[in-house]
Amino acid sequence: MTQIPSDHPDSEIARLGAIGVRAVRFCMFRGRIVSVDDIVALAARCHSVAGWHAEIYADAAALATHLGKLAKLPQLCIDHLGMTEAGLPVLLELVAASCKVKATGFGRVQMDAARALERIVAANPEALVFGTDMPSTRAKRPFGPADIELVEKSLGAELASKAFWTNPLALYRVSAP
Repeated sequence: MTQIPSDHPDSEIARLGAIGVRAVRFCMFRGRIVSVDDIVALAARCHSVAGWHAEIYADAAALATHLGKLAKLPQLCIDHLGMTEAGLPVLLELVAASCKVKATGFGRVQMDAARALERIVAANPEALVFGTDMPSTRAKRPFGPADIELVEKSLGAELASKAFWTNPLALYRVSAP
């Protein structure tokens, strides 16, 4: 995954794709992105050039007025369960439009993570993609084994396996060994 400026050349996006980059990331949570139109344009271009998905780090509540544009992206993923309880309804609307959700950063979210996991898989069992969020530098609590246990306990073995293995392989276009 990489963060690039909106004027990054297509040839460089293709080169990065050839060496294994699979996504372009946008950080809206700390106010670094001003225009959702710019995000959509770069995300669509990166997908067209290299097949990348767009990954957005934001309070999903802030995305409410942009649902129509974001739902039309070829492949979208929202980080850290969308961050807040207030954003969960927006996140679930995006999940209904095939958005993926990173099940990461449980020590930084402001919600009942277990309940959010359950609601997301109820909307789409292929939506959750587990990750560690290491090194968790800005989290109130860093990643730990309890995060894995939370996913297993909340989802059960079959759905947890999808979040841990099947869904990430599909999102990052990696062939299983």
